[in-house]
Amino acid sequence: MRVISTTNEWLFGDFEEAIKRTNAVDVGIKTLDKETFVNDPHYHTSSTEYNYILEGKIVIDDKTIIEGSAFIYEPYEISNISKVVENTKILVVRFPSAPNDKVII
Repeated sequence: MRVISTTNEWLFGDFEEAIKRTNAVDVGIKTLDKETFVNDPHYHTSSTEYNYILEGKIVIDDKTIIEGSAFIYEPYEISNISKVVENTKILVVRFPSAPNDKVII
């Protein structure tokens, strides 16, 4: 057994910092702090992003998303978290892994 300590949000994916580098899928845990959150509206050109709220509460397009809820962004759909109501952890899965498909708006 190996124990790996990391502060990187990407666990799997085609990223140098990932625990396991793979071009099949990206899997990460994103932490959003309500005090320091800065919105970065963006979209992906070729991957679909699946998100599951592990804990916390956020607002996207006037919709409150709570712990236990999932939301999905298809390619070219804008990811735009407008508010972090409570400190939040999100399990993020992107398929396929495409580290260069993110377009910041």
